Amino acid sequence: MYNGSLAANFAYSNAKGHSTQNCAKFVRQAIQWGGVTVAPTNSAKEMDFIPVQTTEPQGHHTRSIATTDMHIKRFLSVLALLAFVFWQSAFSATAQPTPEGQAKAFYSWYIKLGANLTFPLLDEGIFDYVAKGTVSKLRDDYEHDRLPGDSDYFLKVQDEDENDWLAHITVRPAVMLGHVAVVPVTFGSKDKLSVIVFMRNFGGIWKITKVDDISDLP
Repeated sequence: MYNGSLAANFAYSNAKGHSTQNCAKFVRQAIQWGGVTVAPTNSAKEMDFIPVQTTEPQGHHTRSIATTDMHIKRFLSVLALLAFVFWQSAFSATAQPTPEGQAKAFYSWYIKLGANLTFPLLDEGIFDYVAKGTVSKLRDDYEHDRLPGDSDYFLKVQDEDENDWLAHITVRPAVMLGHVAVVPVTFGSKDKLSVIVFMRNFGGIWKITKVDDISDLP
Protein backbone atom coordinates (compact mmCIF):
# COMPACT_ATOMS: atom_id res chain seq x y z
CA MET A 1 0.00 0.00 0.00
CA TYR A 2 1.28 3.45 -0.86
CA ASN A 3 2.71 5.43 2.08
CA GLY A 4 2.89 9.15 1.37
CA SER A 5 4.66 9.88 4.64
CA LEU A 6 7.58 7.62 3.73
CA ALA A 7 7.85 9.32 0.35
CA ALA A 8 7.80 12.80 1.88
CA ASN A 9 10.37 11.84 4.53
CA PHE A 10 12.63 10.44 1.82
CA ALA A 11 12.29 13.69 -0.13
CA TYR A 12 13.21 15.92 2.79
CA SER A 13 16.07 13.64 3.88
CA ASN A 14 17.69 13.60 0.44
CA ALA A 15 16.98 17.14 -0.74
CA LYS A 16 20.01 19.05 -2.02
CA GLY A 17 20.94 22.62 -1.21
CA HIS A 18 20.20 23.75 -4.75
CA SER A 19 18.48 22.39 -7.84
CA THR A 20 20.53 19.65 -9.54
CA GLN A 21 18.27 19.60 -12.63
CA ASN A 22 17.34 15.98 -11.78
CA CYS A 23 13.86 16.70 -10.44
CA ALA A 24 12.20 13.74 -12.17
CA LYS A 25 14.76 11.24 -10.85
CA PHE A 26 14.50 12.35 -7.21
CA VAL A 27 10.71 12.52 -7.33
CA ARG A 28 10.59 9.00 -8.81
CA GLN A 29 12.91 7.63 -6.14
CA ALA A 30 10.87 9.24 -3.37
CA ILE A 31 7.58 7.93 -4.74
CA GLN A 32 9.02 4.44 -5.09
CA TRP A 33 10.21 4.68 -1.48
CA GLY A 34 6.55 5.19 -0.61
CA GLY A 35 5.55 2.00 -2.42
CA VAL A 36 4.54 2.89 -5.99
CA THR A 37 6.57 1.93 -9.07
CA VAL A 38 7.18 4.89 -11.38
CA ALA A 39 8.69 4.65 -14.85
CA PRO A 40 11.66 6.97 -15.57
CA THR A 41 10.83 9.96 -17.77
CA ASN A 42 12.87 12.74 -19.35
CA SER A 43 10.95 15.34 -17.36
CA ALA A 44 8.90 15.34 -14.15
CA LYS A 45 5.89 16.78 -15.98
CA GLU A 46 5.76 13.63 -18.14
CA MET A 47 5.80 11.28 -15.14
CA ASP A 48 3.45 8.31 -15.06
CA PHE A 49 3.18 5.36 -12.70
CA ILE A 50 2.63 1.62 -12.86
CA PRO A 51 -0.17 0.30 -10.61
CA VAL A 52 1.27 -2.44 -8.43
CA GLN A 53 -0.44 -5.73 -7.61
CA THR A 54 0.77 -7.27 -4.37
CA THR A 55 -0.46 -9.92 -1.99
CA GLU A 56 -0.30 -10.06 1.77
CA PRO A 57 -1.32 -12.76 4.24
CA GLN A 58 -4.73 -12.54 5.90
CA GLY A 59 -5.26 -15.46 8.23
CA HIS A 60 -4.90 -18.61 6.14
CA HIS A 61 -5.68 -16.76 2.93
CA THR A 62 -4.09 -14.10 0.76
CA ARG A 63 -5.83 -11.09 -0.70
CA SER A 64 -4.89 -8.97 -3.72
CA ILE A 65 -4.23 -5.29 -3.16
CA ALA A 66 -4.65 -3.01 -6.19
CA THR A 67 -3.94 0.69 -6.42
CA THR A 68 -7.36 2.33 -5.95
CA ASP A 69 -8.67 5.70 -7.06
CA MET A 70 -8.07 7.00 -3.56
CA HIS A 71 -4.46 5.88 -3.69
CA ILE A 72 -4.05 7.44 -7.11
CA LYS A 73 -5.34 10.79 -5.86
CA ARG A 74 -3.04 10.58 -2.86
CA PHE A 75 -0.18 9.67 -5.16
CA LEU A 76 -0.81 12.68 -7.39
CA SER A 77 -0.96 15.00 -4.37
CA VAL A 78 2.33 13.69 -3.03
CA LEU A 79 3.85 13.91 -6.52
CA ALA A 80 3.07 17.62 -6.62
CA LEU A 81 4.54 18.07 -3.13
CA LEU A 82 7.72 16.18 -3.97
CA ALA A 83 8.22 18.10 -7.19
CA PHE A 84 7.98 21.32 -5.20
CA VAL A 85 10.39 20.08 -2.51
CA PHE A 86 13.07 19.05 -4.98
CA TRP A 87 12.66 22.10 -7.15
CA GLN A 88 13.04 24.45 -4.22
CA SER A 89 15.67 22.66 -2.21
CA ALA A 90 17.26 22.24 -4.79
CA PHE A 91 34.94 4.97 -8.87
CA SER A 92 37.54 6.95 -9.98
CA ALA A 93 38.33 5.28 -13.31
CA THR A 94 41.65 4.79 -15.02
CA ALA A 95 42.15 7.28 -17.83
CA GLN A 96 41.49 5.81 -21.25
CA PRO A 97 43.89 6.46 -24.14
CA THR A 98 41.16 7.56 -26.55
CA PRO A 99 38.37 10.15 -26.42
CA GLU A 100 35.82 7.38 -27.04
CA GLY A 101 37.09 5.25 -24.15
CA GLN A 102 37.19 8.19 -21.78
CA ALA A 103 33.68 9.30 -22.73
CA LYS A 104 32.28 5.82 -22.07
CA ALA A 105 34.16 5.54 -18.77
CA PHE A 106 32.78 8.92 -17.69
CA TYR A 107 29.16 8.08 -18.38
CA SER A 108 29.43 4.68 -16.70
CA TRP A 109 30.78 6.43 -13.61
CA TYR A 110 28.32 9.32 -13.82
CA ILE A 111 25.12 7.29 -14.22
CA LYS A 112 26.12 4.77 -11.55
CA LEU A 113 26.94 7.50 -9.04
CA GLY A 114 23.72 9.38 -9.75
CA ALA A 115 21.68 6.22 -9.21
CA ASN A 116 23.08 6.08 -5.67
CA LEU A 117 21.64 9.50 -4.76
CA THR A 118 25.00 11.22 -5.20
CA PHE A 119 25.21 14.39 -7.29
CA PRO A 120 28.25 13.60 -9.48
CA LEU A 121 29.06 17.25 -10.18
CA LEU A 122 30.07 17.68 -6.52
CA ASP A 123 32.11 14.47 -6.36
CA GLU A 124 35.87 14.94 -6.69
CA GLY A 125 36.02 11.98 -9.08
CA ILE A 126 34.54 14.17 -11.79
CA PHE A 127 37.95 15.79 -12.32
CA ASP A 128 39.17 12.48 -13.78
CA TYR A 129 36.83 13.02 -16.73
CA VAL A 130 35.83 16.68 -17.00
CA ALA A 131 38.06 19.71 -17.51
CA LYS A 132 38.65 21.76 -14.37
CA GLY A 133 37.31 24.93 -15.96
CA THR A 134 34.06 23.22 -16.95
CA VAL A 135 33.58 21.73 -13.48
CA SER A 136 34.28 25.05 -11.78
CA LYS A 137 31.81 26.88 -14.03
CA LEU A 138 29.06 24.29 -13.48
CA ARG A 139 29.63 24.20 -9.72
CA ASP A 140 29.37 27.97 -9.57
CA ASP A 141 26.16 27.82 -11.61
CA TYR A 142 24.84 25.17 -9.22
CA GLU A 143 25.62 27.28 -6.15
CA HIS A 144 23.75 30.21 -7.68
CA ASP A 145 20.80 28.15 -9.03
CA ARG A 146 21.58 28.92 -12.64
CA LEU A 147 22.55 25.58 -14.17
CA PRO A 148 21.85 25.77 -17.91
CA GLY A 149 18.63 24.27 -19.24
CA ASP A 150 16.05 22.37 -17.20
CA SER A 151 17.74 18.96 -17.17
CA ASP A 152 21.03 17.33 -16.17
CA TYR A 153 23.86 19.06 -18.04
CA PHE A 154 25.69 15.88 -19.03
CA LEU A 155 22.68 13.63 -19.75
CA LYS A 156 20.17 16.20 -21.06
CA VAL A 157 17.30 14.55 -19.16
CA GLN A 158 15.90 14.87 -15.64
CA ASP A 159 15.69 11.11 -15.15
CA GLU A 160 16.79 7.94 -16.89
CA ASP A 161 16.49 4.16 -16.66
CA GLU A 162 19.85 3.66 -14.97
CA ASN A 163 20.09 -0.09 -15.58
CA ASP A 164 19.19 0.19 -19.26
CA TRP A 165 21.49 3.15 -19.85
CA LEU A 166 24.43 1.58 -18.04
CA ALA A 167 24.07 -1.54 -20.18
CA HIS A 168 23.69 0.41 -23.41
CA ILE A 169 26.19 3.24 -23.75
CA THR A 170 27.09 3.49 -27.44
CA VAL A 171 30.06 5.68 -28.30
CA ARG A 172 30.60 6.62 -31.96
CA PRO A 173 34.04 7.32 -33.45
CA ALA A 174 35.36 10.75 -32.56
CA VAL A 175 35.61 13.50 -35.16
CA MET A 176 38.70 15.65 -34.72
CA LEU A 177 38.29 19.41 -35.15
CA GLY A 178 41.78 20.68 -34.58
CA HIS A 179 42.64 19.85 -30.97
CA VAL A 180 39.02 19.12 -30.08
CA ALA A 181 37.51 15.63 -30.23
CA VAL A 182 33.76 15.54 -30.89
CA VAL A 183 32.25 12.28 -29.63
CA PRO A 184 28.59 11.26 -30.23
CA VAL A 185 27.20 9.15 -27.37
CA THR A 186 23.86 7.33 -27.36
CA PHE A 187 22.13 5.90 -24.27
CA GLY A 188 19.49 3.20 -23.88
CA SER A 189 18.11 0.28 -25.85
CA LYS A 190 14.51 1.51 -26.27
CA ASP A 191 13.90 5.22 -25.93
CA LYS A 192 17.36 6.19 -27.09
CA LEU A 193 18.85 9.58 -26.38
CA SER A 194 22.03 11.02 -27.85
CA VAL A 195 24.43 13.78 -26.85
CA ILE A 196 27.52 15.30 -28.41
CA VAL A 197 30.57 15.41 -26.14
CA PHE A 198 33.41 17.86 -26.77
CA MET A 199 36.80 16.84 -25.37
CA ARG A 200 40.36 18.17 -25.20
CA ASN A 201 43.59 16.49 -24.21
CA PHE A 202 45.06 17.71 -20.93
CA GLY A 203 48.44 16.19 -20.09
CA GLY A 204 47.69 13.02 -22.05
CA ILE A 205 44.16 12.59 -20.70
CA TRP A 206 41.05 13.38 -22.72
CA LYS A 207 38.58 15.41 -20.69
CA ILE A 208 35.11 16.78 -21.36
CA THR A 209 34.81 20.51 -21.93
CA LYS A 210 31.21 20.70 -23.14
CA VAL A 211 28.12 18.54 -23.78
CA ASP A 212 25.38 19.43 -26.26
CA ASP A 213 21.96 17.91 -26.83
CA ILE A 214 21.10 16.27 -30.13
CA SER A 215 17.98 14.52 -31.34
CA ASP A 216 18.61 13.40 -34.92
CA LEU A 217 21.21 10.65 -34.47
CA PRO A 218 19.84 7.17 -35.39
